[in-house]
Amino acid sequence: MSDLNHPWRIGNSAGGVAEEGLLLLRTHEAEELTGLCEVIIVVLTEVPVLGIAIELERRFGEVQLLLPLAVAVGLVADR
Repeated sequence: MSDLNHPWRIGNSAGGVAEEGLLLLRTHEAEELTGLCEVIIVVLTEVPVLGIAIELERRFGEVQLLLPLAVAVGLVADR
């Protein structure tokens, strides 16, 4: 038989009323964080498109002029 008649036992305590209040505060903070995430997503989707591909093609053309012409392309393996 359990000993529930003493003041320090579970049967005579408040039953976690303070913990219920803390759980409500945590849920309220989580709702505020989701609102912040929605704002960040909207800001990140409005990024302007830049013409980077044209600049990269121009750089490849400059490198090609500096290198000698390739005679053949193949796989070299030693056994």
